[in-house]
Amino acid sequence: MELKIKVNVIDDENKSIIGPGIFELLKNIKHEKSINKAAKKMNLSYVKALKLLKNMEDNIGKKLLIKKKGGNDRGGTILTPSGIELIKEFGRMQREINDFSEKKFQQFIKKVTDES
Repeated sequence: MELKIKVNVIDDENKSIIGPGIFELLKNIKHEKSINKAAKKMNLSYVKALKLLKNMEDNIGKKLLIKKKGGNDRGGTILTPSGIELIKEFGRMQREINDFSEKKFQQFIKKVTDES
């Protein structure tokens, strides 16, 4: 048996602001310096990636990306300091929730499988 926790921050309309997918997209953008390359790495369309990122920026109220136009050699996208902080803090929160949940899950398993 194992426990699987999915951390997803949603808005008032139950739309995802950030969850595992958008978190991965942001990490990929940080690494690839390109929304298009990051989206392709996840088999996600560029347009869908843009919509997800715009929704997140609108809900958070901060600019998370700096986009440079100019094609393959001069263009690209980098994360703003707020974007870098977001992935750092979301990753930390995810780890803490998983650690806590795993501890509680182990306590649960011990109680329900203990032959006392």
